[in-house]
Order: sequence, then structure tokens, then C-alpha cells
Amino acid sequence: MAQARELAESGAVRARLERILDPRLLAFADGGWAGLLHAALLAAAFAPFNLWFLAPFAVVPLLFISRRRPGRLFSMALGVWVGASVFWDWQMLWVWEVSPVGFLPLVAYLSLFPTLFVVLMARLRRRRPGVPVAGAAAVLWVGIEYLRGELLFDGYAWYFVAHPLINLAPALGASVLGAYGVGLAVLAPTLAIIELARSPFNKLCRLQAAACLLLLALALAMGGLARLGPHEESQQVRIALVQTNIPQDNRSAWSHDSRVQTLVLLEEKTREAASQGAQIVVWPETMFPGYFLDQATARSIARNDRLHEEFRFFVETVRQRVLDLSEETGVSIVVGAIAYENFVFEDIDGELRDRFDRSFNSAFLVEGGRLTDQRYDKLHLTPFGEAMPYIEKWPALQQRLLALGARGMSFDLSRGDAPKVLQPSTTGVSLATPICFEITVAKVCRRLVREAPGPVVLVNMTNDGWFGRSDRGREAHLLAARWRAAELGIPVVRAANTGISAAIDAGGRIADRLDTRAPGLLVADVVAAAPRSAQMTVGELPGIAALIGGVLVMVLGLGRRPNGQRPAPPPADTPPDGTREPSTGEERTA
Repeated sequence: MAQARELAESGAVRARLERILDPRLLAFADGGWAGLLHAALLAAAFAPFNLWFLAPFAVVPLLFISRRRPGRLFSMALGVWVGASVFWDWQMLWVWEVSPVGFLPLVAYLSLFPTLFVVLMARLRRRRPGVPVAGAAAVLWVGIEYLRGELLFDGYAWYFVAHPLINLAPALGASVLGAYGVGLAVLAPTLAIIELARSPFNKLCRLQAAACLLLLALALAMGGLARLGPHEESQQVRIALVQTNIPQDNRSAWSHDSRVQTLVLLEEKTREAASQGAQIVVWPETMFPGYFLDQATARSIARNDRLHEEFRFFVETVRQRVLDLSEETGVSIVVGAIAYENFVFEDIDGELRDRFDRSFNSAFLVEGGRLTDQRYDKLHLTPFGEAMPYIEKWPALQQRLLALGARGMSFDLSRGDAPKVLQPSTTGVSLATPICFEITVAKVCRRLVREAPGPVVLVNMTNDGWFGRSDRGREAHLLAARWRAAELGIPVVRAANTGISAAIDAGGRIADRLDTRAPGLLVADVVAAAPRSAQMTVGELPGIAALIGGVLVMVLGLGRRPNGQRPAPPPADTPPDGTREPSTGEERTA
């Protein structure tokens, strides 16, 4: 009775507020608080707070607010959009330093996804009250994550609800289900139990909770089976990771003095690694301190007597010192540098200008005093960092937008032709080298690993100087690398400019790491293994299934009610005296 009185009183208070205030303002406030609570819970689950257990609960406020009558759905959705944007403001603040013009559109875009979830769930509750809410919500949420992570604007697979659960990922079947499947297996029972707590005597809620808990049990069983038995084909290798600390503003205008200082640091750390028995040394993405590493371009520069002699000397000297370093130390060096096809300097109207057919963000293999013919060219260019999705088809428009939003940058990289692995002669291990953003793209990592003939290590070379002073971005990038290890069942090592360089075991656990924004060296013994993970075959199927389920939710929510079906009953929080939000024209047309 006391609870009934409280509900009646709260309903009466709301009715009085609606007589005083515009109902649209109240709906906006409802959505805003739900979006803000969602943002707070999700932010708390990620670094630097790392309250990982809160991740699945971040969806609860959005599910709760979708119970409201959709008479003011637009106002409520607008509130959710504004409230949820706080999370993306917090996580993407580093973009402001790179492109102030692009920051707000990016935050606005990312905030649309939780808003879409609320709108579709509200419609579903209204049109199909008999649908199991928790299961539908979990499928819809993961389907929307797949839409954001794989399909739109070349994908942005960061900050999924499953990601903070990385320490539980192996047990939850990550090597079978991947991040999408784990998210579904955890989110569904969480929401089902909350729904059951609200209506403990509802038969549908009981059945829904049982089904969702069964899904979790199946995921745990998959995780247990996947971890049975040792790898039949494995090999230990000692890998050294060199961490540079060049801020992005310095990197964009790399002076000769800074290049020389970087060369000295790389030489020093490589020699130190060799003294500790390293067989392979990895430098960060594009941290080759010279201008041209590939032999054809270097020869073209050396023979061009119209170029300044000091420049030609610098190009050849830096390149030769790197080759000599590999011979001196006896290690294989994985070097990040830009590769060119048919690079030449041409005389145009009395000025020398460079021209080339294509350029690539590449990983080179240097060993025995020579540059080998093994090279991996980045396949998946970073959206809005190396290419503009869709817009890149019109280069002139792309350049105008660059001049507006990121002056000084140029998007002239091409995508690699095919996945390739590096095979150093110093070991029998293959190196799959996803570059920078590619470690967050699971399908690219799977393609690379498939090329390995035997034991393989994922080697992520990255320049995280883009994150500026935001270590949150660096931690999220590292988190994605941990997920690739857990999914594929192979170790991952990262060599990162400005950090975080780390060695990660096949279960996604960090074996060792360096501090951020400081130069350093990490030497790790890594057990390379032949990939046998079921995720290599399953791939994105859980995400695709969730997307199909999400489309079904949308169709059910937007379609007409079946003939003879009455409108959904009042929400559970409607007071027993019948007090409820007044009917509006918007509700009648919903």
C-alpha cells in the first residue's frame, strides 16, 4: 500500500508539473537525464575509472526511458541525444586539438546511436507490447553497435558495451563469439534480470530471464571449451618494442634536427634491445626518421643533381644508417615508413615538385644490412585521419574540406593491394602487422593472420600522438588490441609513438607495458601460436545476426498493430489511481 501511495503521489506531482510546464520540456528533461546517466555509467566503465562491471548497466537508463508513452517522443529523443553526447564529448575531446571544426559534428553523429535505440524501443513497446523487451533491447543495441562499428563511414568499432569486460572475455567465449557476441551474451541477461525484478510474477519476464541466462551459460561453455588443450604449433620469440615520444604538432612539421634526434634514439634503443637478446625490434608507425626508405626512390633522389646536395646526403645517410644498424646488431627491424610508387621530382615552371603514382602507410622489414622485399601496405585507412569515407571519390571536394577542418593535412595515401605478413629470417615466426587504427578492425586482423603459414604474432605499429594529452584515447586503443588477442588466441605487441607500447598474451592480458608520453624500450618473450580460434571462421556473424534482429525490431515498431490488438497497457510505473500523462496530438499520430 505504501508503494502504491508513493506512485500515486509521484503521478500527481507530474500531472501538476505538466499543467505548469510545457510537456515537451518535461519530455526533453526525462530524455536528458536518461542520456546523461547512460553517459556517466559508460564513462565509468572505461579508463581511467575502469569500473568494468557498470558497462552493461549503461543501457538500463535508455531502456527505462523508452517505457514512457511516445506522445512526446521527439522531445524525449532530443534530450537523450544531448545527454548521451556528454560521453562522446569526454572521450573525443582530443579531436578538438586536431580539428575544432570536425569535433562537434563527430560528437553529434556518435550521439545519434543511443538516441536511435531509445526511439526504436519506444516504438516497439507501443506497437508490440507482447515482445520480450530485454531480448529485443540487447539484440537492437548490439545491432546498432555493428552498424556503427562496421558499416557507416568505414566503421568506428570503439567503446562497445563488451569492451570493458576484456578480463572476462576468454571465459565468455570471445574466441568464438567476438566482441559482438560477448556483448549480446552479457547484455541480454542483465536487462532480463532487471525486467524480472520489476515484474517478478510476470510469466513472460520469467521465461525471458531463463532464456537469456541460458545464452550466458552457452557463452561460458564456449569459453571453457575454447581454452581446453595447448597450442600444437607454437614458438617463443623475444621481441623488443621501441617507444618514441614525438608530439603530433612536431611530427607534422618534422625538422632535420628532430629527425636526427629520433634516429639517435632509435639506434640507442635498438642496440639496447640487441644486448638483451631480442630477435626482432619494432619501431612505431611512420617513425623512420629519413624521407625515403625504399631503394628505388632513394636511388632516384641520389641521382637527381638538381636537388640540394645536403638534402641528398641526408636522405642517403639516414637510410644507410638504418641498414647498417640491422647488420651491426643482427636483429630484424620492423620499420614504419611511407612507401612510394614511381616517385620523382619534376621541373614544373622552373620549380621542382614531387610526383608519384601511389603512396602507402607501410611496414618494412630490414635485416642483415639490407631492405628486404617484404612489405605490408595498410589496407584500411583511418576514417577522417587518412581518408574521408565516401567523399574521397571527389578529391577536389576532399581537399576543400581538409582546408576547412584540418589545414596542413593531406590525404594522399592509397590502400594496400593485399594482406601480407612479414617473415623475419631470425625466427620461424610470422608477423601480421595491422597499422594504427587497423587493430580496431577485427576483419582486417583476421585477414592478415590467415596469411601466416605457422606461428604468428600480431604486431601493431601506431602513432598515438594524435591523442595529444588524452590518455583515455590511448587506453581505448590498447583495449582494442587486447580484444584482438582474446578473439584470435594469439599474442599482440604494440610499438606506439607517445604510448602505450605493450605486450599482450593470447588471452588478452597485459604482460607488460610502458608509461605514456615518454620514450622507452620494452623487451618481451612472446609465445607465437598458429591461429586456431573459431572466431577466424565465425567472424562478424553475431553482429550481423544482431543487425538483422535490430531491423526486425524497427519493422515491428514502425508497422501497424495487428488487427484487434489493443494499445499497450500503461507502464508499470503508472500509479494505480490511473494518473498518467495527458493525451496529445503527437501521441494519437505516433
